[in-house]
Amino acid sequence: MFNMTQIREKSQVVLWLFLIVFVLSMIAGGLLGGANIIDLMFGGSDPNRYAGWVNERGISHQEFQNQYNNQLSAFQQQNRNIDGRAAQTASNNAWNIIVENEFKNIKIEELGLGAQEDEIYDFLFNTPPVSFQNIFVAAGIFIDDDGKFVLEDYQQAVENGDFPDEFNAVFARWETYLKNWLGNRKLQGLYS
Repeated sequence: MFNMTQIREKSQVVLWLFLIVFVLSMIAGGLLGGANIIDLMFGGSDPNRYAGWVNERGISHQEFQNQYNNQLSAFQQQNRNIDGRAAQTASNNAWNIIVENEFKNIKIEELGLGAQEDEIYDFLFNTPPVSFQNIFVAAGIFIDDDGKFVLEDYQQAVENGDFPDEFNAVFARWETYLKNWLGNRKLQGLYS
């Protein structure tokens, strides 16, 4: 058996072992606020930072929440009752859309199908979507006496640079949207 003298002689070794175990547990378990140093150094999957991962890209909680809210809005527009089952369906649909979009974007990039600035400009110039036209109709510009959008007036204003500055933000939002939409359309056309 151990006696007190042997324990005292070996106490330095035991204290060093406790110190090493303590330091290792701090590194593995995180230092401040539960931040895991190993995850931060090696790109771990911290559930506090990401809702999930798709092909090595972290999906933020905000990105997931935005898609989830879009799904709930679609259900409400269909006059569906939002109960637990609908909420779970919205959650599943949101995640599936995020995954699908990620893989589509990878394929678009691999095949070089991304929309270029001149394509976006040509699309907005020659065939502006109805929802894009409605922005100008609501503002009361580029319309005829019946309140309908006049494509020629719009095109002439774009060509002459007589476009109101307050619509620059509208063009920027549509440019971002169309960059994804036109790329998806090209991909779909290729596979069709």
